[in-house]
Amino acid sequence: MERRQFMHKLSMAACSPLLLNGTPAYIQNLFEVPDLVQCAEVSDRVLVIIRLAGANDGLNMVIPINQYDTYAALRPTIKLANTGTNPIINLDATLSSTMQTGLHPVLGGFKNLYDSGKLCVINGAGYPTPNYSHFASENLMFAGKDGSTSSANLEEGWVGNYLNRVFPGFANNPSALMPDPLAILLGNQNPVFTFHSKEHGRDVSYNLSNLQSQLLAIPNSAPAVDPLGLISPSEYRDLLLYIEDIQAAMDQYYNRIFAVYRAGRNNVTYPNTNLANQLKIVARLLRGGSKTRIFMATLGGFDTHVNQAVNGATHTGGHANLLLQINDAVVAFQNDLAALGLEDRVMTITFSEFGRTIDQNGNLGTDHGNISPMFVIGKHLNPGVFGAHPSLNNRLSNGRNYAEAELKNDYRRVYGTLLQDWLGASATALQDSPLGAFTSQKLGLVASTKNASPDCLVDTLVDCSNWPKDSTTLVPIVSDQGWTYYAPAGYVGNNFLLGIQHLPGSSGANTQNFTLAIQMHKLICGPHGFFTYQQTHQQEGVFVSGHYFNISVSSATLPNGWINLRVFADSNYQQNLLQAADAFLDAQQATRISPEFWFKTPAGTLLDLPGAHLKADATGFNHLIEPLVIQQSGAYLSGAYVQFNQVSGIHQTGLASFMRVSNAPVPLQQDITPEPGMIRFNPVGANLQGYNGTQWCELKIK
Repeated sequence: MERRQFMHKLSMAACSPLLLNGTPAYIQNLFEVPDLVQCAEVSDRVLVIIRLAGANDGLNMVIPINQYDTYAALRPTIKLANTGTNPIINLDATLSSTMQTGLHPVLGGFKNLYDSGKLCVINGAGYPTPNYSHFASENLMFAGKDGSTSSANLEEGWVGNYLNRVFPGFANNPSALMPDPLAILLGNQNPVFTFHSKEHGRDVSYNLSNLQSQLLAIPNSAPAVDPLGLISPSEYRDLLLYIEDIQAAMDQYYNRIFAVYRAGRNNVTYPNTNLANQLKIVARLLRGGSKTRIFMATLGGFDTHVNQAVNGATHTGGHANLLLQINDAVVAFQNDLAALGLEDRVMTITFSEFGRTIDQNGNLGTDHGNISPMFVIGKHLNPGVFGAHPSLNNRLSNGRNYAEAELKNDYRRVYGTLLQDWLGASATALQDSPLGAFTSQKLGLVASTKNASPDCLVDTLVDCSNWPKDSTTLVPIVSDQGWTYYAPAGYVGNNFLLGIQHLPGSSGANTQNFTLAIQMHKLICGPHGFFTYQQTHQQEGVFVSGHYFNISVSSATLPNGWINLRVFADSNYQQNLLQAADAFLDAQQATRISPEFWFKTPAGTLLDLPGAHLKADATGFNHLIEPLVIQQSGAYLSGAYVQFNQVSGIHQTGLASFMRVSNAPVPLQQDITPEPGMIRFNPVGANLQGYNGTQWCELKIK
């Protein structure tokens, strides 16, 4: 059967109502965004991670001056000079003798950043029980683990889990609130494990590596108007924005990336190097209005087993070229952020999967080691050197690597600090991340005046369940042929919202007069009048219409039988509901889509949407619901309605409609035991069904 043939009215088999259990999550297409965090300044902050792939030789990047003689003896032909021409740079002469730090001669820009209060050196960074495999060590760090965990058993990355927690359901689901990827990867075409979310089931990032050359070919020109690089505000502009959002959804960010990049610009000249071009793209995207939270740039080539330095001119060579590229790229990036007015938003960090041996090998190079320094760069730092230099005399039995006692800063302390103190992640937001355990060991990296802790920490940046709803009281306007039609007070025209036949005059029908108190709720967090709960890795989605009703009997007399009900649903809401469900089905390659399905809660249960009434895994409801069977459709004074007959128990009840998209076999996923309130598609009969705790209740297509 063609799936669009499912778009019909429903009838149901005799079956008791459905009961569900769950919590709110996974919402898309949000707009008119209120300030969701206590400190608005924190809500748009960005973390840029620079990955030095191949294992950077930290000891020729950051030299312990008070151990220089030992260093020189261990590296006789690749050591950097401490006097004469091109000597190491003394980072800060005011530091104590044990903390005196030398930088590679090409890192003059880093020295200037430090002097400007914009750079921290993190000494002795790594993790316990180091793994000396490039790929295994990277994945351990991407997962927030140490070497005691087998890299073969890793299932999730710390970035992916964090972003999935604070932007639930937004990964690879562009929306008006979050039109951009949650994370962007540059410089490496391969997926990076740190962006994998176990709950989401796949990568939450967008890899721009294949598009870098196309982006860089776009001329750098400042927009004439509009800080987001679009045309002047107008209805035409709004239309373009809407079309752009739709295109972005269809192309999974492709068009959005190019639109934002064109809208942005760079205000400084970058060197034409690999890393500089990546950071140049980041700055321009941010200037163009990108809301992406975490970027990762990648520079490879650090596996310097051979010819790391030139004998007799050790300030030159392959490693020096890489460090110079880092220096110049980071300096240009930081200057550009300042010129673009973005410096208050961005913090940058460098890391490498491990360090290199303390001693040199026989090929003017170094081999795989364990610990290595990290750098943090940004305007709002407490500049300094964090952690004593590891002792070159305290080595493992092989004599080439640091003893584990020389691990001064677990890398998870650094990331945990930045997630909480810079990005504002609460303990709840970090509970699925191994980094959460390290927030009790935070470093004082972020300046106290800009530290998000403790007042600006948030559990989630997107939680529609707590947003205000546009609630309107409905009053009786017209009584005609036994029907009473309801609309907002002060109503003009024929846009009725509900019609109720109080006294149907049939067997079992109500025979007592009563009055109602009716509230119509509009979901202002959905620009097209719907919202979703969804699990893309399970291809499950529930799409709920953009308004719903709560009805209470306000008179002392309750109905003593059933009534008939007409709902004047907004055709725009219904069309958008269909389009959203259909687009999700196509994007996720699911197999089944339901008709629009109306339901009501039982008497005594007011509906709360968005909120606790839908399950987070998109498989049903968390309260008793009763399917409403569309008996007929028609129009009253040109207003179209659908009619539900013999509706019982309307006191303290709510009603709404939804659609369901699924790829679930019977009975759903094999590892899921049916629970009361689950909804599924029976592929045999192609029917929508609900589980009432005892049996699957069939909702036949009429």
